[in-house]
Amino acid sequence: MIHSLADLDHNTAHIILSELEKRYFIPVITKIISISMISGDRYWTVDTDRGPRRFLMKDPNNNIISLSDDCLILRDTFGHCYEIASLRALDLKSLAEVHKII
Repeated sequence: MIHSLADLDHNTAHIILSELEKRYFIPVITKIISISMISGDRYWTVDTDRGPRRFLMKDPNNNIISLSDDCLILRDTFGHCYEIASLRALDLKSLAEVHKII
């Protein structure tokens, strides 16, 4: 068991961090461009800290996880997750789009 990355040499720590990022890739949503609904499915168009994304969500009741009053995890139809780190930090238009769903 590794207790701290500081215990490892620089190259090994870099490899471990790189692999963790690949496996636990969770973009943070910074802006919601739009959420459209077609036949009950939600199509999200968002900006994230990793660039623009578009994803499909079915059944928001089961695919929006509230971590706190201010933080949400969203899961798309492929099981990819997206984080809204702070609802309060979103602009008013983005917040209005979210409130249509939650």
